Amino acid sequence: MVCITGVRRAESIKRAKRNSVEISSHKFSGTIDQFNAVYHADEDGTFHQCISGKDKLIINPIIDWTDNDVWSFIRNYMQVPYCELYDQGFHRLGCILCPMSNAATKRKALQRYPNIRTAFLRAIEFISKERKKERKN
Repeated sequence: MVCITGVRRAESIKRAKRNSVEISSHKFSGTIDQFNAVYHADEDGTFHQCISGKDKLIINPIIDWTDNDVWSFIRNYMQVPYCELYDQGFHRLGCILCPMSNAATKRKALQRYPNIRTAFLRAIEFISKERKKERKN
């Protein structure tokens, strides 16, 4: 199986360690040239080594792109619509109060979605009460 991602080194410390070509079992991680040197096919298409079992070949074609590279591609090349929240200073979308977001982004989210704050506080209070009940039993 081949998996093509949008992972970029600039996104996190952990992703900074990723490479442009990887095998999911960590048997290989490197550049496309390094991959071709190890996993290459003869002229007849016969591979010298196989990627087998549950392993996935992971290709990260934009691994070295910066944030500016991404936005330049979206705005100038693709010219596709995108969520307006990016223009309002949000860098991560997908979950409100994402644990991976920074404090400033969390504050913006709480300002924009005050009902979420209330719901989180209710959930924390509920969990706390349930734990107290369990301790008593």
